[in-house]
Amino acid sequence: MQFLNPSILYALLAVAIPIIIHLFNFRRFKKVAFTNVKFLKEIKEQTRSKSKLKHLLILASRILAIVFLVLAFAQPFKPYSQNNAIDQQKNIGIYIDNSFSMNAEGNEGKLSDQAIKIAESLIKNLNANDEITLITNDFSNAQERPLNKSEALNQLEFIQESPAFRNFQEIKSRFLGLRGQKEGLSNELFVISDFQENFLSDTEQEDSLLRIKLIPLRANNNENIFIDSCWFSTPFRQLNNPEQLVIRIKNTSNNALKDLPIRLDINGVQKAIASTSVDANSSIDTSVSFTISEPGWQLGTVSINDHPITFDNDYFFSFEVKEKVRALCLYEQDSSIYLGSLFGKDPTVELDQVQISKVDYGAFSQQDLIILSGLSEIQSGLTQEIQKFVELGKTVLIIPSTTINLASYNNMASALNIDGFNGISKIERAVSELNLNLRLFEGIFESVPKNMDLPTVQTYYPRSSNLSADFDYVMKLENGDPFLNLYSKSNANIYVLYSPLSAEANNFAQHALFVPILYKVCYTSQLSGQMSYIVGEDQKIITSTKNTDKNVIKIKQVNKNYEFIPGNLFQGDKTALMIQGQIEESGHYNLKNNTDLGSVSFNYSRNESNTALISMEKIYEYVIDLSNIDVIELKDKNVELIGETLSRVVKGKNYWRYCLLISLVFFAFEIILIRLLS
Repeated sequence: MQFLNPSILYALLAVAIPIIIHLFNFRRFKKVAFTNVKFLKEIKEQTRSKSKLKHLLILASRILAIVFLVLAFAQPFKPYSQNNAIDQQKNIGIYIDNSFSMNAEGNEGKLSDQAIKIAESLIKNLNANDEITLITNDFSNAQERPLNKSEALNQLEFIQESPAFRNFQEIKSRFLGLRGQKEGLSNELFVISDFQENFLSDTEQEDSLLRIKLIPLRANNNENIFIDSCWFSTPFRQLNNPEQLVIRIKNTSNNALKDLPIRLDINGVQKAIASTSVDANSSIDTSVSFTISEPGWQLGTVSINDHPITFDNDYFFSFEVKEKVRALCLYEQDSSIYLGSLFGKDPTVELDQVQISKVDYGAFSQQDLIILSGLSEIQSGLTQEIQKFVELGKTVLIIPSTTINLASYNNMASALNIDGFNGISKIERAVSELNLNLRLFEGIFESVPKNMDLPTVQTYYPRSSNLSADFDYVMKLENGDPFLNLYSKSNANIYVLYSPLSAEANNFAQHALFVPILYKVCYTSQLSGQMSYIVGEDQKIITSTKNTDKNVIKIKQVNKNYEFIPGNLFQGDKTALMIQGQIEESGHYNLKNNTDLGSVSFNYSRNESNTALISMEKIYEYVIDLSNIDVIELKDKNVELIGETLSRVVKGKNYWRYCLLISLVFFAFEIILIRLLS
């Protein structure tokens, strides 16, 4: 047994007061003349013995009443553990889950409101010298300073819902990182959450220096329907060309949903509507079609209607549609007749053929596609510029000449981490196989013929294998050598034709496959970019804008006043924007310096959309072998009174109420005795 206020025990000296009063309060008797006292003597003796007993009982009642009253003010308690010394400061961490899933309704209103009430009740029952750390999903700088009771209670009023999701390990690491663990002190962490399925980790190690209380809140209804993601069925966008957007809808309820309306807006204008049905606890991919008639950045929003969880009813995305594809063809002596004929009069492709000796490397970043057509040698300077071009996520097509400097070509191949070239082969071979699984072939064939007529090759360069190169063959010769290979580098594509583009080397330029394949290479060179990003995460957005310290890029929310300057990291001809969690709301945002540079879109993480909770049985199984972790179930307890129960974890079990009650009982007993005595 210990006392929260042991100095009050000096007040026990007050028991001397009733003792002194008892000793010096002698009753004075008045003499009365009476004729015969023979019978009065026995009555007098009996009255004095009863009076003495009553006085002793009154004295005992007064003493015990004072003793228990003093003990009540001293606040006796039984420590929860041996480490709970009353004269030590305690590290108290309180995690309040303020994620979107806490908007669900519980028995006493929203789970988020219940969590606040539990934390408030707990804080009020803590000791005055305890250091309190409030933790929410935001992990904000304001939470890094320890708080006293009044500061912590005031801080509760400013907690708002957050798009961020944190798991148990992150919360524990946050608390230990802020406060640390001091041996001999009581380190207590209270976790108030709805405990979604992905909240607890697979394993947990026992920590004797940290006691943890898990407080699960239960929602009455865990059903939710939401838009999980969106993507295009093809990798590039074209003006006045039908686009197909695929939308994934998920249903976490136990009931099937029929005829859910879906709406697609582009730049604030409705472009398509659809409906779909989703089975219980499943997902479905549905698609909508639309056409873009104007070039530029397109801001798309897919919407459904579902309650009470609404943060995931909208999905925002953005993409750019260019008016033309800009292609640069570098040649040595003569420009390519085939490429000029193919793209020269096409209004959707701007082909610029430039002799290698007159090339302007500064114009590379403005191109979508660079074609190295029939160069006999690759200079080191050109290799470096092609490397930079690939790093921008652009597309390169390499077509060798009939006589090449193998060393220079292989140096470029090594720099780009692709396969090189071996000595020329003049054995006639036929293309035997197309890789129809590639997106390059999407839409080329209505149906694939069984005995397809494929190009024949008289001259080609066998591949010099680079074991670290990652490639997909596009067209393969009958002996297994590649005719056309695709090397993917992040968002960049490098196509290598292992045969010169001439009638003497092959008949590819005269074949029916030449036009669709070259057009697909050209159109897929347009960067679609990332359609959307996640709110609250440390994102890095790569732009192709060349910037300076005096002309930084800003990010401004569309149709709102929110604007900020992200970290601008200059990387050659690119600028990387470091978001660092400064986006707090989903929606569309514009990139600006002196002009509009483009758009980006942000969505809330869908981690909170799956509202399935960990069952209480599994939570108990999780902590069954961990002596430092306990579970508190609310059940029918009032959340405003649960703080007293939680405070016993820190201070132990309090007995001051019992002492006060006993003191009042003895005071009442004293009053009764006095009345009987009179």
